[in-house]
Amino acid sequence: MKEDWRIANCFNLTGLPLRHKQWTQYRQGWDHDHCEACFATFAALEGADYLKEGFTTTEEHPRGAMYHWVCNTCFSELRNKLKWYEASKN
Repeated sequence: MKEDWRIANCFNLTGLPLRHKQWTQYRQGWDHDHCEACFATFAALEGADYLKEGFTTTEEHPRGAMYHWVCNTCFSELRNKLKWYEASKN
């Protein structure tokens, strides 16, 4: 069985808690993010091509909360292989 190509893209997030959130800008001038696994686009723009929510890093991550994003589909399909778990909501 061939390894899922998305795993290499987000391997740096292995074992981390991820929190489900509405996408918002990380900082001023930051207008979008990409799913670390499949590169889908998160943005506050209109259109079916833009994701509005997903899973993101928490305060425990070295770069902080909401720095890296994973779409709902990739979280669901890769969570066991990458040992992701859903962080409690704040």
